[in-house]
Amino acid sequence: METPFDPNAVAPAFVPFLYAFLIVWGLVDCFFGYRIFRLTLAMVVALVGAVLGAWAGFELGNQSAIWSLGGLIVGAIGGAILAAFFYKVGVASLGAFWTFALVSPYLTGLGDVAFWTVSVLACGLAAVLALYLVSTLIMAMTAYGGALRVVYGVWFFLGGPALLEVLHSPEREFQWIEGRILPLVIILVLGTLGFFVQSWGHYRRK
Repeated sequence: METPFDPNAVAPAFVPFLYAFLIVWGLVDCFFGYRIFRLTLAMVVALVGAVLGAWAGFELGNQSAIWSLGGLIVGAIGGAILAAFFYKVGVASLGAFWTFALVSPYLTGLGDVAFWTVSVLACGLAAVLALYLVSTLIMAMTAYGGALRVVYGVWFFLGGPALLEVLHSPEREFQWIEGRILPLVIILVLGTLGFFVQSWGHYRRK
């Protein structure tokens, strides 16, 4: 009797490769994130568009493979085109989001009208500033985000927490870096170094 295929049995063999990819991706993003940001965003949005397009074609075409393929292609092309205009919107939204997250706790004593008025004004101002500082924000996000991935990737090989395991095992408790000063220091140092490398390359090309 043939033994059924169990994907969970082979998954652990691929885990080290995932973390190795996390390290490489983090390093590239940390030091070259701004230069490849549009390409990365285009690939991500194209992938999302392809998935949505394939699903729409599958549903609208009565589960037809041809409709699914057509939807996948149209969705991927549409996503890539959308990404050409989307990145500024994304940066503005990110600036507004972080502003709201930082400001809202200090406004809880206000009434609803005052709370939302101040929040909207602060977030709107942050979004406008983000559009003017888009290059700086992208470099900061990619530098420190890349450094974070590098640290967690290396940390896994050194016996630290398995970051990716939380994604498919909700019962696992996420082990963050708080209480561990060394990983935090490395993230800050590596991220700052990556930010200055990106800034130097960016302004040198101007």
